[in-house]
Amino acid sequence: TTIIWDAHTGEAKQQFPFHSAPALDVDWQNNTTFASCSTDMCIHVCRLGCDRPVKTFQGHTNEVNAIKWDPSGMLLASCSDDMTLKIWSMKQDTCVHDLQAHSKEIYTIKWSPTGPATSNPNSNIMLASASFDSTVRLWDVERGVCIHTLTKHQEPVYSVAFSPDGKYLASGSFDKCVHIWNTQSGSLVHSYRGTGGIFEVCWNARGDKVGASASDGSTQAGSEVAYPFPFSFMKGTWNSGWKRVSPLDGQRDTSAAREERPALWLEEELGVLRVPFILAARRREMKNRALWPQEAFPKRGGIEEAIRTDNSAPCRLLATSFRSSVITPDGRCTKS
Repeated sequence: TTIIWDAHTGEAKQQFPFHSAPALDVDWQNNTTFASCSTDMCIHVCRLGCDRPVKTFQGHTNEVNAIKWDPSGMLLASCSDDMTLKIWSMKQDTCVHDLQAHSKEIYTIKWSPTGPATSNPNSNIMLASASFDSTVRLWDVERGVCIHTLTKHQEPVYSVAFSPDGKYLASGSFDKCVHIWNTQSGSLVHSYRGTGGIFEVCWNARGDKVGASASDGSTQAGSEVAYPFPFSFMKGTWNSGWKRVSPLDGQRDTSAAREERPALWLEEELGVLRVPFILAARRREMKNRALWPQEAFPKRGGIEEAIRTDNSAPCRLLATSFRSSVITPDGRCTKS
């Protein structure tokens, strides 16, 4: 079941019980339409207020681990334990590319912030895939070909993230390493090694810092690293994100932390300030969270008033596990 939550009240707005097995990932296309994927090998495109899927894509032969809309919202990428990466067209209502190169399960995928409908329109759009075969692949989606295979990891790769300008790609693996790659040449730019497996990597908005979450919960600051990408480990989380809260500018974050409840967080860089309200009671581990869009957070009166406003909202608790959460572009709804 996929559940839509009101981000301001914490109340469940609608449930979508269309999958016949656990749902593994969700991604918003816009403020009203989203896609979900499942171990039932199906992908559903759903719209708020509708009691049935708008579209259903089928073609994978094993569980679908992740789905991501491209910046235009017209293409949907999916990856699966069947070792394939598929590109689905909303306009053509079919699979337009079936990309096969990985030799083991593909765990996650990310689109580059480049191409039409982005702030980097003069650069070609790419898709990155991370696999349990210890490789990361960069794809030219227009031609449907792999342009780079990144092979320095020694264990399964759990996460990839493009820098805001699309020039670099960060990858995190269970080998405890974070690698930074040049997306044009496919060359390794820099590496960091932690003390636990890396489950998520991310960039700050300026593209000059990289963050990651490690399996051992350690926190390490890499201020001594003179390379352009200072590095820090996020403590005790499966997923990490950079954001800054200033007196007149805030952001919220839905987090997935081990042995804690998924919640809406206010953070100053790596430091948690307050938890406005909890969306669900954790009974088991879940593995994803998402950043709230900056414009959705109350700005008038600054941080304290924003916290006070959100603290007045009721909590609604879940008695089940979930793996992924994402926010609508306008910040009004979250989905788990």
